[in-house]
Amino acid sequence: MTETLGRGSTMRLEVHRLTPNEAEKLLIGAAEQKQRPMQQTRVQQYARVMRAGDWKITHQPIAIDVHGVLIHGQHRVAALAAS
Repeated sequence: MTETLGRGSTMRLEVHRLTPNEAEKLLIGAAEQKQRPMQQTRVQQYARVMRAGDWKITHQPIAIDVHGVLIHGQHRVAALAAS
């Protein structure tokens, strides 16, 4: 789904199943961005849930900007890379 926001700004929403390899690539690009400090305990907790096959899709997206840079969801993406 693509939605046009005010002043020509466009946002696209899609559900995509990321692989651990794709997650690693997103993290490399995000490393140069100002992000909150990574909380390894949270990453490990999420990774355990993912490895167990209990991860559920929620209302919270992983956001990637128009340049392919991760701007939201770094803990979930790091957990996927570690799972």
